[in-house]
Amino acid sequence: CAECARTLLRGDPQITAIVCANDRLALGVLRYLQSQGLSCPQDISVTGFNDMPMLDLIPPGLTTVRILLPEAGRAAAGLLVTKMIDPSAIVPSRTILPVTLIRRGSVGRARTRTN
Repeated sequence: CAECARTLLRGDPQITAIVCANDRLALGVLRYLQSQGLSCPQDISVTGFNDMPMLDLIPPGLTTVRILLPEAGRAAAGLLVTKMIDPSAIVPSRTILPVTLIRRGSVGRARTRTN
């Protein structure tokens, strides 16, 4: 996560936001930004994905996408059971489940960065 943030910022120092594939990566990005004297969200906004417990307690509070794990598990189990019962059954190659954006303090208005 820190290495990814470093690479992104070296490639384009004008980046104003980083969207992470999960909350753990986002926390690593937040730590890296802090180590570089950058502020979130004043300098760079950061978002995660999963809505891990207690993210609201970590300054500035991580904005994230909440997935409903029980529903995702039920959907996956249902597809698996269908294939186990009938291996020739056609199951969808993609399942779309609802998500919720959880807004916290790690996202702000985009600003022009100069460093």
